[in-house]
Amino acid sequence: MSSSLVKTNNATQAVCAAALCIVLVIMSSTAISAIQEIETLCDPVTNGVCDELGACGRECQAKAAKHKQSVTKITCERNVNPVECCCTFVARVASHV
Repeated sequence: MSSSLVKTNNATQAVCAAALCIVLVIMSSTAISAIQEIETLCDPVTNGVCDELGACGRECQAKAAKHKQSVTKITCERNVNPVECCCTFVARVASHV
């Protein structure tokens, strides 16, 4: 094999590898965004006491079940007045891929 042919093959392989990498990144980011939608909802607590494992957690689980979502995070925002129970949900959405 001549030297110029080897250089051409190496350059072709590098271009193909880069193009394949770009295609895979685009496909994976499109698939991820099409599969999940993340949403956080916060509601004030009535008695001023928030408990992630108590009433706040139960409310988040009930909302998730009602809307066919999964809870990924339950937090109490104590730095606001009134205190808020915040639920982060992940919902499956239709794929447009």
